[in-house]
Amino acid sequence: MRSKEVQVIPWVLGDSNYVRCPSQRLDPQKTVFVGALHGMLNAEGLAHIFNDLFGGVVYAGIDTDKHKYPIGSGRVTFNSTKSYMKAVAAAFVEIKCQKFSKKVQVDPYLEDSLCSCCLLKQGPYFCRDLLCFKYFCRHCWELSHSLDNIRHHKPLMRNNRSGGGPATRPTISLTPPTSKLGDREL
Repeated sequence: MRSKEVQVIPWVLGDSNYVRCPSQRLDPQKTVFVGALHGMLNAEGLAHIFNDLFGGVVYAGIDTDKHKYPIGSGRVTFNSTKSYMKAVAAAFVEIKCQKFSKKVQVDPYLEDSLCSCCLLKQGPYFCRDLLCFKYFCRHCWELSHSLDNIRHHKPLMRNNRSGGGPATRPTISLTPPTSKLGDREL
């Protein structure tokens, strides 16, 4: 039998959520998804990093599985659109500390929403490009993204997963093409 080296990272349940401003209402439209988090990073650490970089952090949460163990993603909510847009525009953040170094992705946090164009159908596609920055149904996506100047835009979609505790939320994945990279499709 081969032996394999593993790293055991203890996790305190209270490390999954950090509220910086308890009186502040958490606005999903000012919330970002953060993917590829290191297992040693807790919600308070994530909040401090994003507050130092973008300002205005009111909440950070680490997504957990059904056993309340971190799954490598989370979200951060800001108190202003300016801070939120700075984080979204960054797209990736390099986190370097004494115990680890990790590049994490930053995307808009997606909710169930109607198509921003027709307002009739569910809008499962979100365009993160600042020219669009809204939800689309399939028909409206294909119609609006057939133009040459925005044809290269890639849709973000929620990836619904069944999971655990209150910090668990769906993650975001890119749609076409279908080659797999970690938990996200490219």
